[in-house]
Amino acid sequence: MFELNRTWRVKLYGPTTSTKSLCVTAWGMKDGCNTARYYNRDFTHTFCYRVRVNFKLVEAFCIMTIGFMSLGLIMGILAVFHKVSKGATGAVGTFAMVLCIIPWGIVAGMYHQKPCCETNGWNTDNKVTICTGNNTRLGAEDVPPFKTMGKFGAGFGLIVASWAIQVIALVFAFVPF
Repeated sequence: MFELNRTWRVKLYGPTTSTKSLCVTAWGMKDGCNTARYYNRDFTHTFCYRVRVNFKLVEAFCIMTIGFMSLGLIMGILAVFHKVSKGATGAVGTFAMVLCIIPWGIVAGMYHQKPCCETNGWNTDNKVTICTGNNTRLGAEDVPPFKTMGKFGAGFGLIVASWAIQVIALVFAFVPF
């Protein structure tokens, strides 16, 4: 989802000999975006509780999206042979498209907003916002948005591309053939 720059890699994990960028995905951190091996799968001591929960939500909704898009593909093929109605296929496709927007929105929100801010006392005059992480290397540092730490990774592009393909598929699903 994100590719962190060298400065934030050192802040999160200390000095390292690796020159690769640190990739943050919904399933953990990888040492370089082109590798399959994960560096750290647990976000407990990396950023903060909110980031961990957000990535668990992204993970869950991505898995559900994959399932419903696969079901939509199978139903689309069956609809070509008039075994399933176009309406049912369109409904599954629309639901998959809505599911795809949720991880997209969560990741985009973490990219543009500070992910570790907790606001206490909403109903009082003493509203306090604290923006710190759980990582002892960060200390009391104000954890910035991910856009300050790096850039979007390939995973985010795949989410956006799958949503766009789903929109095109829904348009063609209702073309008479």
